[in-house]
Amino acid sequence: MDKPHSKTACWTPLWNPRYSGVGMEHLVLSAQSAESDILGIDEDGVPFRMRYQLAWNERWELMTAQLFAFQSGVSRSLSLRSDGHGHWTDREGLPMPALEGCVDIGIWPTPFTLPMPVRRSPLSIGERRRYSVAWVQGPALTCRKRRMDYGRSDDDRYRFESLDGTHQDADFQIDEAGLVIDCTRLFKRVRPPH
Repeated sequence: MDKPHSKTACWTPLWNPRYSGVGMEHLVLSAQSAESDILGIDEDGVPFRMRYQLAWNERWELMTAQLFAFQSGVSRSLSLRSDGHGHWTDREGLPMPALEGCVDIGIWPTPFTLPMPVRRSPLSIGERRRYSVAWVQGPALTCRKRRMDYGRSDDDRYRFESLDGTHQDADFQIDEAGLVIDCTRLFKRVRPPH
């Protein structure tokens, strides 16, 4: 059952050519939090289950991230805290200097976190800006700093490019709630029939 004043969204993955459209993410978005479950198949054809819970302040500055993953009989978890100004700590409260300067989080594989930098710091049409994000790679739940370039081409259309040499880029469209509708070659929103 959805929380009061919440919105739900579902996406199916397109990023794995061998298993395009196999899997699903179900997200529940509230005013300052999100909770999501992902079922998918990784690049090696191994199924996984992943869950994340995020909370942010009224300025879309991330405060906490809780992530859980299960694959091949192995469970993993990751707990992150941020002050919203680029300082991060782990579950024990120890500083994470490798993430210093990151205000936003990016989680793979979900489209939900893609527009977080532009929700927090909106772009004008035609504008481009670079952001540093705390990049969580699922289902291994490793975390590192990643530089991303974002551009806005229309009212609801954006493009991101990774600046870390992976040559990952995509165009994406968001709705009025800031949720991704589609993300070229990576994700597609699943909408109920009308």
